[in-house]
Amino acid sequence: MLKTTQPDQYTNLISTIGELLDTARKTAYQQVNTILVKTYREIGRHIVEYEQ
Repeated sequence: MLKTTQPDQYTNLISTIGELLDTARKTAYQQVNTILVKTYREIGRHIVEYEQ
């Protein structure tokens, strides 16, 4: 049987899901950026060691 919901409950559900997705995306972006910065730093360290 299909459950009926109030429009404001549905809007709240959609809003909550959207917030969860935004938070997850921001967390993923931050983690990827951290990994990239560490990788570039390590690449730079290898280059400096090679040049010395």
